[in-house]
Amino acid sequence: MIEIDWIPIPEGEFLYGLSDQQKAAIREKLRPAYGIDRMDDKDVRVIENLVVKYRRTAREPDYSHLSNLTLEEKAIGRGWDDPLFTYFLAEAELERIPRQRLLWMPTYYISRFPITHEQFSVFDVNYYAPRYGLPHDPWPPDDLPMMPESTGYDVSDAMAHWLGGRLPTVAEWEKAARGTDGRLYPWGDGWDNARGNFGSRYRPEYSRQRGIWRTVVDAYPSGASPYGVMDMLGNLAEWTMTRKPPSIKGNREAAVSYTHLRAHETVLDLVCRLLLEKKKHHLPTYICCSPNVNNNLVNRMYYSRAEDR
Repeated sequence: MIEIDWIPIPEGEFLYGLSDQQKAAIREKLRPAYGIDRMDDKDVRVIENLVVKYRRTAREPDYSHLSNLTLEEKAIGRGWDDPLFTYFLAEAELERIPRQRLLWMPTYYISRFPITHEQFSVFDVNYYAPRYGLPHDPWPPDDLPMMPESTGYDVSDAMAHWLGGRLPTVAEWEKAARGTDGRLYPWGDGWDNARGNFGSRYRPEYSRQRGIWRTVVDAYPSGASPYGVMDMLGNLAEWTMTRKPPSIKGNREAAVSYTHLRAHETVLDLVCRLLLEKKKHHLPTYICCSPNVNNNLVNRMYYSRAEDR
């Protein structure tokens, strides 16, 4: 049996994407956060040229920022351990985020929490492992059952359909995370490190003492979205079913909240969250009776039962 705590997201309009003013404000904060305002003019020019290439990479499927790099550009932001690499990724992400507009959506239901190790284990033991002749894949030995499960897109999608649903679209995920007023973070417009898993300082004692960067999914109630959906920021990022538009590289979209554009934060993991278009009388309980995995990706599921479509 898998218990899902469903949260209704009421029908209506919401502000989707970021306004030009919001993007400009984020960019103004990025430069001092990465020390670019303290660099000499020559280095700043090199960085600005690289930013142009990263933004172009986000827009054009046949272009890569790795093309035609100068020697000076090759020496900057070369890997994950270089903070400037994260800065360039943030600039590319800002370019990718759609311009803010109003969208209307019907009522749907989304899981309050991402899928946990314990929930995923039921799916793996009862369906996925036996179907494909695989051994059961246990969660890391020091992890707790209520920590989020990390899987790839295909496994996340399979679990959603096994439970009779699907992953959320980017827009569905975003409304559940940000509410209707275009706020930057689930809790409002002001950044607060204590409202999510953004570093070891505010992690629960269990994770901190063992050096585990993941936390249980209910560790930060003050970081809940306006609808009470948890862990929409921090801990792990989350898969959606939305395909990236042709002008953007890649096949699938991670529902990455815009707060990941803060200094020194990278998006390395994706979670599965569940969503329902219509709530059936027998939910939120599923009976798992039927005879996912690294990629550093996790899944939150959104369920829409086939007979409701």
